[in-house]
Amino acid sequence: MADKEFAKGLYINPTALTKDLTTSKTQFVFFTIGIKKNDLIDYLQNKPTNKQGYINLDVKRSAKGSKFYAEVNSYQAEDKPIESNRSTNKGRSIGEDTSVFGKPPRDDSDIPF
Repeated sequence: MADKEFAKGLYINPTALTKDLTTSKTQFVFFTIGIKKNDLIDYLQNKPTNKQGYINLDVKRSAKGSKFYAEVNSYQAEDKPIESNRSTNKGRSIGEDTSVFGKPPRDDSDIPF
């Protein structure tokens, strides 16, 4: 039996749909992928990558359900800084004005309980 050879740079990630699929000794191939080498090389050389150097693909089924195809997934999360109130409350002690959003602390003295 020949040694197995794996495609360098090709990573397959599970989705919710594929996570719990079962396999057996005879049923373990999910897809066969044909690569037309020159076409793929030309495509990859002209396609920009994401920040991590990847071109992500989603394998989908056609509306009629008769064919599978790979679609480029160009989603990129926005780089938004995480805002926190912790930095504005540093060094404050109990009983100090700890109002948030620029509003004064609530006056509960008129609540009858």
